[in-house]
Amino acid sequence: MSKRKPDRTVAPTLEQATDYGPAFTRGRDARPVPAWDGATDGIELADIPDIARPDTTHTVRVARRADPLVALLQPRKDGPGRPQYVAAERFRMDTALADGVGGQSDGVAVQGGGGGVGPTGTMLDAQGRVRDAWLAVRGPANDGDIADVVRAVVLAWATLDTYRAAGRRVRRGTVREALDTGLNRLVDHYERVDSEKRD
Repeated sequence: MSKRKPDRTVAPTLEQATDYGPAFTRGRDARPVPAWDGATDGIELADIPDIARPDTTHTVRVARRADPLVALLQPRKDGPGRPQYVAAERFRMDTALADGVGGQSDGVAVQGGGGGVGPTGTMLDAQGRVRDAWLAVRGPANDGDIADVVRAVVLAWATLDTYRAAGRRVRRGTVREALDTGLNRLVDHYERVDSEKRD
């Protein structure tokens, strides 16, 4: 009678123990795999320094949303897509402020809305800036297709492939052309706003 080898249990490695959230699950080899088709669209795995151990070279693996504009525009310093990227980031910041999220260097604070407190002056100013930016994106023809593409890519961080896969269409041209048009309108809008402030 042969002796049966005892089951060996191996402690999970850091990668095996990490929880990447609902977009990822574990495969048979314990490696992270997408939980469903399209679950990881716009999400990338990255190794970043471990903030719990700043004096070491340890890293932790995290799942984070990849900015689709970086891949589309390649916003290097003085690169061709740099003005569009800067305008999109400014629009994101104004939208966040309008929604009551104030970015801080050491954290994020939520303002207004609780305990009977109304919106702050910062929120109201940001809401006005966002309204003006949306009017600029829609253009003189009030083009909802362009606004929808800008909303999806700039604010919802969707890729153009994800946008197309969702069955979204534009009436004229391609999704990329609609995005470029919307971003160029944002650039023109913010340049006009900045020149009015200087005058």
